[in-house]
Amino acid sequence: MSPQVIFWIVVIVAIIGTIITMFIMISVQRKRIKRLKHENSNLKRENERRKREILILTDYSNAIKEIHDQNDKIKIQIKEAKTHEEIDNVISNIINANNKRVQDN
Repeated sequence: MSPQVIFWIVVIVAIIGTIITMFIMISVQRKRIKRLKHENSNLKRENERRKREILILTDYSNAIKEIHDQNDKIKIQIKEAKTHEEIDNVISNIINANNKRVQDN
């Protein structure tokens, strides 16, 4: 065999080896991309779930703040009440506020 034929055989084998290597790398990258897409989808669902939970916690936090504000106002009203009638009015206001809060929930 002449050196020229051997050269071309080596070139063809190198090209085939390169093609096989590229095919393997492409296959590995496709599998990786598929796995990453699946992980991304799972992370998006988890992110949406956490956003909903944050909204719920924010609503609860706002409701608790409102209750604390009402309690502060009631404490002031009780301190300022001078007669039994005024105290009865404050108590009625407390009961009405609690009933309203229970009905809203």
